[in-house]
Amino acid sequence: MPNLKELRQAVSDLKTEGRKKFAELNALRAKASRTDADDADIAKLDGEINALEAKVAEAQAAVEAEEKRLDRERSFAPLGNEATEGRGRSAAGDFSSNEPNPALTYGFHDMAEFAMAVKQATPGGGNMVSVDQRLVGAGPTNVQTANGTDDGFMVPPMFRDGIWELVFDMEDIPSWVDDEPTSAREVKLLADESTPWGAGGIEVRWRSEGTQMTGSKAPPAAPRSVPLEPLYAFVTADEDLLEDAPRLANRLTNKAAIAINWKIGDSIIYGDGVQKPLGWMKSPAKIAVAKKAGQAAKTIVVENVLDMYTRLLTQPGDSPFWMANRDIVPQLVVMQIGVTPMWTPPVAGLKEAPGGFLLGLPIRWSEHAESLGTEGDLQLLSPKGYYMPKKASGIRFDTSIHLYFDYGLQAFRWTFRLGGQPHLSKPVQPAKGDTSKSHFVTLATRA
Repeated sequence: MPNLKELRQAVSDLKTEGRKKFAELNALRAKASRTDADDADIAKLDGEINALEAKVAEAQAAVEAEEKRLDRERSFAPLGNEATEGRGRSAAGDFSSNEPNPALTYGFHDMAEFAMAVKQATPGGGNMVSVDQRLVGAGPTNVQTANGTDDGFMVPPMFRDGIWELVFDMEDIPSWVDDEPTSAREVKLLADESTPWGAGGIEVRWRSEGTQMTGSKAPPAAPRSVPLEPLYAFVTADEDLLEDAPRLANRLTNKAAIAINWKIGDSIIYGDGVQKPLGWMKSPAKIAVAKKAGQAAKTIVVENVLDMYTRLLTQPGDSPFWMANRDIVPQLVVMQIGVTPMWTPPVAGLKEAPGGFLLGLPIRWSEHAESLGTEGDLQLLSPKGYYMPKKASGIRFDTSIHLYFDYGLQAFRWTFRLGGQPHLSKPVQPAKGDTSKSHFVTLATRA
């Protein structure tokens, strides 16, 4: 029988597939003129989306049923004297498990209970005599390996999986790039910057009858080091919060995940590569399209969009899109080529705006994008062109998520490792012409 993590992963996978289907559907519907084949594909995709909706509903029902079952089982768990002995600890001083699957939770009921145990076990955080033995490997079912060092205590698998899934399941930058889990602190990016039309060492020839084949040798890809740098987050916790388990659990999961997601996304875009990822805005692989002669400050004109579109290189299998600041909306909605608008509203109409399509590619509004007139206010991206190795939790991968109580600042601290940089080290040349292309195209500042 699948466990709760596997059931949640099934829901996440189905939703990811659904988003891809919707992207394909919207791209077809946005075409100015559709063929019969396009209409057939639209009907097929619509049916597949309907089927996925049913599967998502079924999978979510399975998650809810398993959660309900676990809650019922927990309701019969023994309770200790929390006021004097500590939650889950008997009067004799031993700590018992009140979780039916201690291999995944180390015997803790929830994130709040684990956090309070970490606080008590940290110098200055509580009474060191009352260290919860579930933190130090006292029981045979406890697979805890971390201790109270600077690394903190390893978060139980079920709880850290929940945090990691929240961070990377959000519709934002970290979930769109080419991510890869690893247990290493540094990986070698075997960058293959050759193109099918470039001199990458692989030659394809027509074989004339009766002639010998001429071999070609592919040169080894040039390795680039991608270090996984430590990232941390402080979660402030006053006495009122420490006494409110539901709020504490929410602050240590949902709120922390939102903040972590934002910081990772911003670093993927703007990181300078110094003890942090190298963002595409600071990478030599980025192309910044120049403004037009005489163009007014804080404007975007038709020619800017067309110039950017011609410079995009799409990573195979990717779904490119425009990322923009909402400040550009007044510029966007009035753009026309002749009498044809460049911006196409969402299929359901303006009630779903902002969004829509620009030259057939979807627009994603983002607070990461710069304000109107500054480079980065409009970006054209093939996000899979960015490589992001991360220390990730999961059945087959190690994790470096720890929880540590910083008693000087009265805060819990998450720490983990992540790195990243674009696959390309520079723009590539096209098969025809001399205008270079990249996975990341911006519009230069119009001051």
